[in-house]
Amino acid sequence: MDKEWMSSNQLTKEYLNGVKEFIKFALEHTNDHTSIVCPCVKCCLMKRSYKCWHKHGETRDASRGYSKSYLSHDFDTSTYEVNEEDQLEEMARVIEEELKDCPEMLERLKSNAEKPFYSGYTEFTLLSGVLSLYNLKASSSWSDKSFSELLALLKVMLPKVNELPINTYQAKQMLLAIDNGKSPEKALWYFPIVPRFRRLYSSKEDAKNLTWHADERIKDGKLQHPANSLQWGRIDHEYPEFGQEARNLRLALCTDGMNPHGLQSSTYSTWPVILIIYNLPPWLCMKRKYMMLSMLILGPKQPENDIDMYLAPLVEDFKLLWEIGVEVYDGYREEKFNLRALLFGTINDFPAYGNLSGYSIKGKLGCPICEENTYSIRLEHGMKNAYMGHRRWLHPSHNYRQLKKCFNGNSEERGPPLMLIGNQLFEKVKDLYIEFGKPFSKHLGTSRWK
Repeated sequence: MDKEWMSSNQLTKEYLNGVKEFIKFALEHTNDHTSIVCPCVKCCLMKRSYKCWHKHGETRDASRGYSKSYLSHDFDTSTYEVNEEDQLEEMARVIEEELKDCPEMLERLKSNAEKPFYSGYTEFTLLSGVLSLYNLKASSSWSDKSFSELLALLKVMLPKVNELPINTYQAKQMLLAIDNGKSPEKALWYFPIVPRFRRLYSSKEDAKNLTWHADERIKDGKLQHPANSLQWGRIDHEYPEFGQEARNLRLALCTDGMNPHGLQSSTYSTWPVILIIYNLPPWLCMKRKYMMLSMLILGPKQPENDIDMYLAPLVEDFKLLWEIGVEVYDGYREEKFNLRALLFGTINDFPAYGNLSGYSIKGKLGCPICEENTYSIRLEHGMKNAYMGHRRWLHPSHNYRQLKKCFNGNSEERGPPLMLIGNQLFEKVKDLYIEFGKPFSKHLGTSRWK
């Protein structure tokens, strides 16, 4: 059958008609018309690149638009017959497109893709072999040290003249394909949020759930949903045009760093940036289906205060959604409307909070809310600052305010510090000289804002 539709945009009529024809074709060739057996039993990992259905009888020459890439390789070993070839071909097409303006780097890749491990060996090329070994390292959770030891052992076991890297560092450099052996400081993946909001609202069920906070929430004065909070009501009061449209989105941004290799010796940092949709009912807000991964910041070190630069594409989309909005089709009401959105809050630990807010959270004045009124003590033996004084947020008549021995030996008579509004905060940071990168330059004045 004609498979040109598979390369079309999934939102087009051409793609939709192609899917319908495929389902019709599948039903006509099955004895059981109540269900269709998945054709990907042998190729479950080739969802993006399996356009030539050679695992199901189709010949490569018969596949339309199929071309053999310089990274492809026919594997006779059953371990690799599932998806290695098509993955390499798909990777080749992507890399060739991205490196079209870097002929030297592309030539280096081609050379490694054609070069054998050693003279006379044809099972693996240098690139495909190193890639297979590195995939095994990742799937088996090997540390960099153990992988280096394996490469050193294989280097000795192979014929004397061979091209295998001698350690993890050299293997990474080969896969990074960076000229002069320099790896990038950071890699950024941004997944635009506007198309996914459009797709979310195109679903009848999801579009209905996105107005649950206005249509079905029980308003009994209890704090059961972010819509019951003072902040939600304040936004409705200060921006009535935004608040009157229940379909406008209120989002929370979550981010934190993690090492995808666990607690091993590998030095690597991954920062996912995830959006939570607070319009949804409480039992759906934190479901995986609705947690929207908007960005991945990858690299050997944490982004720290440079996270401002990496968040720039997301910030631009937020500006668009707040100031202008985008046209979206509501599948539940079967109408188009102008969707707007705002950042309702953030969810993160204290160090990430410091990076996102731009405030120095270390030292005796480490609270961005209290600032110079932060109450802290220096632990004599632990050599760290402990932040006390939380009783000031309690009700003036609360019993804990008078419990001296249970806390720091004093009663607490102070009230909570006043929250800064936008204009007051801007006055603190408007004259700061910002210089990204390492090492950080000293900040002007004594302000703790970066």
